[in-house]
Amino acid sequence: GPCVWGLPGLAKEMAALAFGRAAPRDVRRLARMSTELAGRGACHHPDGAVTLLGRALTVFADDVVRHLRHGPCGRSARSTVFPIPDLVSPVWR
Repeated sequence: GPCVWGLPGLAKEMAALAFGRAAPRDVRRLARMSTELAGRGACHHPDGAVTLLGRALTVFADDVVRHLRHGPCGRSARSTVFPIPDLVSPVWR
């Protein structure tokens, strides 16, 4: 289904784009996958993901082209995981 196969596929293609390993055909594949996933699944998670993807590709179109032509920028070398707060520290009041 879309959550088991589609969303991980989108994530894999976006990672390739972010890290400079994508080709123009991969961006076209992202667009095609987005239309195939929209409106599918038992929840609206796939819809939200493809909406976010579509807007990101539009808003960051210049960055997409730059990544396709020149590889990743310095931002992609940073951690892609948000820092997790220390659970041992005192509770906030």
